[in-house]
Amino acid sequence: MKNTIKKLAASAKAMTLTLILVAASSAAALAQDDKAWTTIGSVGAVDESGQMVFTDNIAYLDSDSAVIRYNVVAVDGLFNDGLPAAFPRMTVRFRDNGSNNRVIVRLKRAPIEGGNSTTLLKLDSNDYAGSSSFQTQSVTACGDDAFSFDFANYAYYIEVTMSRTALPVTPGLASIKIDLSGNCIALP
Repeated sequence: MKNTIKKLAASAKAMTLTLILVAASSAAALAQDDKAWTTIGSVGAVDESGQMVFTDNIAYLDSDSAVIRYNVVAVDGLFNDGLPAAFPRMTVRFRDNGSNNRVIVRLKRAPIEGGNSTTLLKLDSNDYAGSSSFQTQSVTACGDDAFSFDFANYAYYIEVTMSRTALPVTPGLASIKIDLSGNCIALP
């Protein structure tokens, strides 16, 4: 009887320790999500060839096309820090009414020691149904496309290309978020 009680007590201790570890790792994952890199549409640097109108946090295209760039800086939420599988994810809030507009958002990295930039993630509004309202969509780097951020050797930036062929609805960009996702969602 004593051996059974000892076994039950040891089992209860092991279960309690397991629950504490699970809770701690869940809390760490949630805290990680709070440390994502974010920006609003109106703070980007507009290429001189295009024109934009900024209203509150939103960048609206005010010419046939434009390119806007956003600097991505190192934040805790971009590093795995021992969490189980985490995949870089980019979430974009944009407006594209369909065949007359297009918004392409690319996460790029450039080697600090020189070399060409490469595209790591790409969200193309043509991959989603057009809407005169803003919509939020995400892309995740999975499988062979997965990568880890390395700010010691690379600089990272977002390049947004907006274009339109007709009015009255013009494309817009409200926000961009980069974080790590525990889910591997295939790119469209």
